[in-house]
Amino acid sequence: MEFVQSDFLPELDNSSVTTLRQLNESLLAWLEVVYHRNMHSETRQAPLERFRQDLAPATRPADPEQLRQAFLHRAQRKVYKTATVSFKGNRYSVPAYLRGKRVELRYDPFDLTRPEVWYNDAFLELAEPEEIVTTNDPDVDLDPVPKPSADSGLDYLALLRLERERLIQEQIDTIHFSQLDASNPKEDSPNDRTQ
Repeated sequence: MEFVQSDFLPELDNSSVTTLRQLNESLLAWLEVVYHRNMHSETRQAPLERFRQDLAPATRPADPEQLRQAFLHRAQRKVYKTATVSFKGNRYSVPAYLRGKRVELRYDPFDLTRPEVWYNDAFLELAEPEEIVTTNDPDVDLDPVPKPSADSGLDYLALLRLERERLIQEQIDTIHFSQLDASNPKEDSPNDRTQ
């Protein structure tokens, strides 16, 4: 983390990065071109070299729905006799059988139009908006809009993105399907054999 703060983050001030996509591409380029290839002071190996030595890396794909749920905010609300709940100045309809009960609203703080209604840790449905006053949680700061930086003439992160693309293209160019060894075909499957 310290290396990210000392090497990557300062370059953002002098870059042309203005979108989350550019930030992600820049971080990925920095990781692949700089960080993964730099010698680590303790292990005396580059992180990429060390990773390749691990026979069973501890990586696994993340379930997109679990990730989405992990980032939802939560709030408890009591359902009114009118089968509605108030939240952040908005009013939503919920199932009538929830009158008088406490429900949990799970929501994206940047989109308050349809919070999820949960009861006893079970998802019921999306709340139906009756009156929407605010679409963003006023207690959560929106991502800041980057200020245009002074033009220093050198955009290190843009150069890293170009270098990453060059390295990818270089790897692709080494793959020649016409030179694949066709002399070792796979064994016939049982369905292909004649009886």
